[in-house]
Order: sequence, then structure tokens, then C-alpha cells
Amino acid sequence: MLATQVINMAIPGSNLIFKDSKDEQQEGLMETLFIGQTWQMRYLKLKAYTYGTIATVTGMVCTATADYFVARWTGYNGILDWFFAVVI
Repeated sequence: MLATQVINMAIPGSNLIFKDSKDEQQEGLMETLFIGQTWQMRYLKLKAYTYGTIATVTGMVCTATADYFVARWTGYNGILDWFFAVVI
């Protein structure tokens, strides 16, 4: 056995102080995963911003269209006038 393994078994919590080969392998794996996930996160953010922008613009166009038709074909001055008069 290595000296650090003996110390780790003898003293509880000593693995927080001393590193062994397993810790080094885990750190190396996490560094590799972190680099890979960085690009995935950038792609995910770009995709979320794109879909969010499309959804926002679509919602604005639908609201403006509905407001126009409510104002044009009814006696109300738009969606808010209809909402406060009919719903509330």
C-alpha cells in the first residue's frame, strides 16, 4: 500500500488533504467534460435566445393582429377596452 492510502484509512477526512491517483483522474475527466460542456452551453444559449426571440415577435404580431380586429369589428377600442368592459 502507498503511504497516502494508509494515512487515508487511518485518519478520517484525510482524503480532503492528500490526493491520490483516483482524484487526479477525476480532475482530468472534469476538465475535459467542462471544455465539452462549454460549447454545448454556448449552443444551448444561442438556441434559447433564438427561440425566445421568435416566440416574442410571434406573440407581439398575434397580439397586434387581435387588437386590430377587435378594434375594427367591434365597438371596443382594442383588447384592453374589451377586457376591462367584458371580463372585469
